[in-house]
Amino acid sequence: TKRFKNPKEYNLAEKNISAKKTKILSTSGMIKYAKSSTAKEFIVATETGILYPLRKENPTKTFYPAQKDAVCEYMKMINLKETGLNILIKKGYDLLQLETFFTSKPEESRAWTIPKNCTALKAAGIIHTDFEKGFIRSETVSYYDFAQNNGWANSKTSGKMRLEGKDYIVKDGDVLNIRFNT
Repeated sequence: TKRFKNPKEYNLAEKNISAKKTKILSTSGMIKYAKSSTAKEFIVATETGILYPLRKENPTKTFYPAQKDAVCEYMKMINLKETGLNILIKKGYDLLQLETFFTSKPEESRAWTIPKNCTALKAAGIIHTDFEKGFIRSETVSYYDFAQNNGWANSKTSGKMRLEGKDYIVKDGDVLNIRFNT
């Protein structure tokens, strides 16, 4: 077993930005993932020193630090690529055939759990039965586009927001704004 002099203890839920991650990878894993991914832009939630090798190995892609001083010391010390809780949640969602969609307004953003292949109409009903009864359509944007455009207004003006009907199959990570009659 490796021994560490003066180990540091971190509370990941409060201290570390990696709690909001999509993937946690080693340096070589990040480089390989970036090379194989079709994405052109990445948010990197670790120390900024990793940006140099990422940019060198992937010159056509853009990397943004999530925070200037973001570090993941604890996970580096124990060589952890993903937390047990995240693995458990992913496996549970897969086993139960579940996905997540989001709603967002200035005062609140929420994640909602739905069955895979759920229609926009049924997703609206998960939020509130009145939304399902009076469903008109859903303003829809992918989470990636929503984040890149800093919310609804820019998603609309950039053409990333779509109007979807009741039969639209909600995709994992979609951000929805349900239009409905009361």
